[in-house]
Amino acid sequence: NPAQQRLLPELRRQLTEKLALHQQMIGLRRRNDPQAAVNVMTAGSGHRLMDDIQNRIDQMQDDEKKLLQARTAEAHDDAELLTGILIVGSLLSLSILSAVFLHLVAEVRRRRASELRLHRVNQLFYILSQCNQTIVRIGEVAPLLNKVCAITVERRFFKAAWVGLVDDETGELQPVALSDDPSLRFAGPWLPFPNGGDEPSF
Repeated sequence: NPAQQRLLPELRRQLTEKLALHQQMIGLRRRNDPQAAVNVMTAGSGHRLMDDIQNRIDQMQDDEKKLLQARTAEAHDDAELLTGILIVGSLLSLSILSAVFLHLVAEVRRRRASELRLHRVNQLFYILSQCNQTIVRIGEVAPLLNKVCAITVERRFFKAAWVGLVDDETGELQPVALSDDPSLRFAGPWLPFPNGGDEPSF
């Protein structure tokens, strides 16, 4: 403490004077001169020195307490500042992590959607390619259409497939080719169309 360091020389001087006074009184008593010792004691210089020393020590203690309080307040302010910095840093980190997480979620969804679209395109391209090869190999209409229906559902991209033609006499849509799906196999006409009309009646 610089303030206490400045008070030390004066305190040392007062302690030296007090010690010299005690030595003087001891010397007077050893010489059997009690009256002189009494005169030294009653002169009051010893009490004044003792009061000055005590005041000096009290002042040093007060300075030490003030310095301790100031350092405690400074440490408390530093702790509050550090706590605020940690809170702000944590919030910023949480915000950044949340933004990164949301971005990753959006990116994963986008990639899944792209993969699904690509899968659909590949399936449709496969069906188209196989149908083209079937057209080259098969010349008859009925076997060709049945093979096309089988190709359409063979990879489970479509659950069922059928081909229908409108009967010119009855105006009804009749199935001419079906995939192997039980729900498509029933007797009777499909989707009746009125004669000479373009719209189906249900």
